[in-house]
Amino acid sequence: MGLAFGMAMLAGASHAADSIRIKVESAVVKDQAIPEAKITFKQDDKLVEAGRTDANGLLVASPAPFGGADTRGHIVLIEKEGYSPLAVKCPCDGMTYAISPDMQGLDELRVVLSWGPEPRDLDGHLVFPGNHVFWNHMDGDGVHQDVDHVTGYGPETITILHRHQGEKYLYSVNNYSDTNPDADQSAMATGMRLSSLSDAKVMVYVGQTLIRTYYVPTGQAGTLWNVFMIDEGGAFHDLNTFGAVEAREVGDTMTEALASGNYGSTVAASTFDPERAKLLNKEGERLYHQGDLQPALTLWQEAVNLDPGFAQAYSNLGLGYSKAGRKAEAIWANRKSIDLAPGEDGKVVRASSYYNIARIYEERGQYADALATYQICQSLVPRDAYTSRIAKMKGLLGQH
Repeated sequence: MGLAFGMAMLAGASHAADSIRIKVESAVVKDQAIPEAKITFKQDDKLVEAGRTDANGLLVASPAPFGGADTRGHIVLIEKEGYSPLAVKCPCDGMTYAISPDMQGLDELRVVLSWGPEPRDLDGHLVFPGNHVFWNHMDGDGVHQDVDHVTGYGPETITILHRHQGEKYLYSVNNYSDTNPDADQSAMATGMRLSSLSDAKVMVYVGQTLIRTYYVPTGQAGTLWNVFMIDEGGAFHDLNTFGAVEAREVGDTMTEALASGNYGSTVAASTFDPERAKLLNKEGERLYHQGDLQPALTLWQEAVNLDPGFAQAYSNLGLGYSKAGRKAEAIWANRKSIDLAPGEDGKVVRASSYYNIARIYEERGQYADALATYQICQSLVPRDAYTSRIAKMKGLLGQH
């Protein structure tokens, strides 16, 4: 996965007005350049391959694609073998992008934060029971902060190596540059607010895939942006809430919010477009049925970014990712399908999705996780098939 963040070293570099200069780095090793990354620009349905980065991770596209260095409204695509493909909104000139190495674990997850020239220092924070991972405490139970930057742009990267079943996680971004001890809404609204100039982005990776991108809403006052929560079952919940919090109080504030479930008023995401999501989902289904799996997955992924509550698109993703052998992504999609099928009427759907997850755990030899998940299936809709799988897992684990 990757996140856009302008680099100071590029900001002052001189190059032709009709060219675009980009750098690509690793999201998990600080300042490590990535050579031979293919960079493509997209405008509407048009694609222009700009070339590949050099040994220093740099690429200068001259002349600039689509006739100029003003790339607002364009998408930059970055691909490198062994890394998750990145697609992010421009502006692109003078920017650096962090890309994420593919992950192998079924419950691994990586979060990458980036931002623009102001504020100078944003920090990513992850809180879950008994743990607070951030720049001053970079290791938690099954979690590690890979990269921290303090002079602007990022990336700030936190990787969940193994998510704990039955526990909630909260990820937030703090404007550490706001040191005003009397940080109130009016003070933040005069230039201290997180979203005034930050262009902050949070990207979430699972397996080989960028599964979710969050762009900070504009015009909001706050030093703490609550971005997303992962519930006890592993489903993502978009938050996009803001609060006035001093840096030293961030951990306690997040812990209290996680315990109470009160994250403040949610701001509508600027990318929310359910009607377009429906069109993309339908086109994805058409491509899937004619055998074009990867383009279908791309469209379904875009559909859930536009409408995070689109149950059918998540169901399609679960099926498609499983068929593609991308099991971690399939688990993620099935968990969201479970979340979007509440109540008595949704029991069969939830049991079926849990069964899909359990089979993946079983295939990977994670028998304890498979057993716990099969038991959930049985508690929802008792069936002989679930009973037999539970007995098999207990036998493999030496239980009676």
